Amino acid sequence: MSRSGFNGPRKQQGAALYVALIFLIILALLGITGMQVATMQERMSSNYLATNQAFQRAEDLAREAEGQVGASTRMEECGVFDPAAFGTAASIAPAGSPEPAARVRNIDQCIGGGQLNIGEFPASEKVFVRYRITAYRADRASEPSSDAVVDTIFIGR
Repeated sequence: MSRSGFNGPRKQQGAALYVALIFLIILALLGITGMQVATMQERMSSNYLATNQAFQRAEDLAREAEGQVGASTRMEECGVFDPAAFGTAASIAPAGSPEPAARVRNIDQCIGGGQLNIGEFPASEKVFVRYRITAYRADRASEPSSDAVVDTIFIGR
């Protein structure tokens, strides 16, 4: 007589245990891989934030230097400005800042038309003065992890 269905504990080989252990190992590997991917994405987003903060701080310093140069050149028209301050190169820093200042340089003498002065305006017609402003900042003043440089050309009157 043959019986169908449950054969009893005498004939089991333990295959369910092996299958369960294999699934458990696969799930553990998937979990470890997921944690590593999440950790890498967290590091990438942190680096992006630090780079963006450094760029924004450098951009802010460059705009502040442009504002100071613009105000100084407007004061020059009133006879208050000292042209030697921005003649070759000067540094502009926010008040009380221990970080490096922005470098401001008058580049009018660097821009010309070559040996024949082709395309150069006569000195009497020069209305604008060109300044090169270079600003460097890190993402934070203490223990920086990223830095940025903004280099602009500012045309003042």
